[in-house]
Amino acid sequence: MENKNNIQKIVVEFFLFLIVMIITGYLFNYLNHRFFHYSSKDSDFSELIKKNFFFLIAIAGPVIETIIFIWIPISILKNFKVNNLWLLVLIPSILFASSHIYHPIYFIMAFIHGILMNIYFQCNAKRSVYEALGLVTLLHGTYNLYGFLFVM
Repeated sequence: MENKNNIQKIVVEFFLFLIVMIITGYLFNYLNHRFFHYSSKDSDFSELIKKNFFFLIAIAGPVIETIIFIWIPISILKNFKVNNLWLLVLIPSILFASSHIYHPIYFIMAFIHGILMNIYFQCNAKRSVYEALGLVTLLHGTYNLYGFLFVM
């Protein structure tokens, strides 16, 4: 029975974090359209074929970014005996946002989403670091897939 409760808790947390990410994504999308007028068509990604773009943003990107911007920085910080939750959340979030610097509005949105994903990681890392990495990758990929299907 406890295993069922754990699975329910994981599912509820996943969808809560996903909903918050989607809402903040729409907020930043609105701010961009209202004030900044940045178009992703201006980026190098507009030339990619849709299925390649889908693979990149929904599968490869989240896997690679979770490894580079969550697992590696947190592992390094833990090796230096850093256990401050704020540092374990903020430093990887800044690194994640730095990879989305093509426009200031997206940098800020990526920073906030980085904070959410790192908090989600920390919530799940208590059980298993690898489970937490998998869940964050799934969260990131699901968010990107939502954007690919309904926002772009």
